[in-house]
Amino acid sequence: MKKRLPLIITVSLVCIGIVLAIVLTGRAGRETPSLDTVEVTRGDIVKTVLADGSLEAPNKAYLSFGATGTVTEVLVDEGNNVTKDQVLARLDAPSLESSVE
Repeated sequence: MKKRLPLIITVSLVCIGIVLAIVLTGRAGRETPSLDTVEVTRGDIVKTVLADGSLEAPNKAYLSFGATGTVTEVLVDEGNNVTKDQVLARLDAPSLESSVE
């Protein structure tokens, strides 16, 4: 048995070496797959999202007026920043005009 153990180890190592050689040479013989390439161009990215739901502004302002009337002119556009005491709109308020006279 002692004389057979080195023989078994030697045969096993030779078999492992043969298997590794076959596997490694088989991989080296393969061709690398060809890749299709395209030239990069500059352009606009257009992405559309369709969704249902409701939007709510993060900041709200509740406006109140001391008189009733019809808005005749709006002096700011939607989305503009405004400052304190800035005139935003003009009213046609006949009741105010008659009380001033």
